Amino acid sequence: GRDGMFENFVECSGQFYHILYLEYIRAMVSGNFNLEISIFRRFYSFERRHKW
Repeated sequence: GRDGMFENFVECSGQFYHILYLEYIRAMVSGNFNLEISIFRRFYSFERRHKW
């Protein structure tokens, strides 16, 4: 049902955010500012696509 779909979405987006967060930390540690910006861009486009 719908609840299962919602749980599935939360699981998928949770995984996405986790990967993004790890990438962001790696970019910060390496001081790669361009990488940080590209990660933020990906994050925002993902957010826009999945608004309720």
